[in-house]
Amino acid sequence: MTFDSVAIWLISGASLLLALFIFSQNPNRLVNQMMACLSLSVAVWTFGQAMGEVAGDKTAVLFWTRTNVGAAVLLPAFYLHFIFALLERTKKEKLTLTSTYSLAAIFLLLLFTPLFVRDVAPFAAYRYYPQAGIVYPFFAAYLSVVFLYAFWQLFRGYRRAAAERKNQLLYVTLASLIGFGGGVTAFLPVWGIDFPILSNYALPAYLIITIYAIVKHHLLDISIVIREGLIYSVLTLIFTGFYALAILAANYLFWSVGHVHPFWTALIVVFISVLFFQPLKDRVQAVIDRLFFRGEYRYRQAIDRLSAENQKLF
Repeated sequence: MTFDSVAIWLISGASLLLALFIFSQNPNRLVNQMMACLSLSVAVWTFGQAMGEVAGDKTAVLFWTRTNVGAAVLLPAFYLHFIFALLERTKKEKLTLTSTYSLAAIFLLLLFTPLFVRDVAPFAAYRYYPQAGIVYPFFAAYLSVVFLYAFWQLFRGYRRAAAERKNQLLYVTLASLIGFGGGVTAFLPVWGIDFPILSNYALPAYLIITIYAIVKHHLLDISIVIREGLIYSVLTLIFTGFYALAILAANYLFWSVGHVHPFWTALIVVFISVLFFQPLKDRVQAVIDRLFFRGEYRYRQAIDRLSAENQKLF
């Protein structure tokens, strides 16, 4: 299996997990819904590519090719809707969104016909690549116009935004340009252009920058949840490594000295781990706050303060 094949599977899985996580944290917030839909479309798009590579016959390859193109049809609409939700312009842009989704619906209706993707055939180093039908150029125009318009709206929003908001929009712009720039190269062989496909390298960068914007700059207002996730993920890694090494070392030491049973060795290690858990958690929490959150989330103090105020009421 090549690096590109592995990368496609990893991108698909990571995009799916990101979509599920974002949606699960605040499913009623429009910007979260659209970001989740966008990530889900990337997951399906890359999954279709991955399945097309492993499919055994040409008919199966054509099916998965049309599937990944279908996900690509939805990408511009979801991205534009996400940008409008992020800029709080959804109500003002109802006509634009309606037109965009209507075009996407038309393309989807034609998706499994030869009018859109006529066939798949060998091209350059690729086993099979889609052959454009007469509708495909219109799809390419739709994709380009919608993304460029979304970038323009993002640029306008950035110019008017306050300092912290500028940071959010800057990272969204950077991630979008990398993702779009790399993704566009996947369409070039359709037009007979033998150019390296960079999406397998650009999309991981897009995902990393997006996650960084969510964590560092509170893009989707789920920083506290991610903060706790980071803390306990780091703690899990530390304690897993510590526990494994401690068990091995203690077993060797105690068995050599007094032939202590491994059960008691494990019990001692667990006891020591419990004693060190809270101090280590506090230390990890402080480091993560300093690196990602600048220490602004002091939820314990807030809870204590609220508890004290509630007690005064009684």
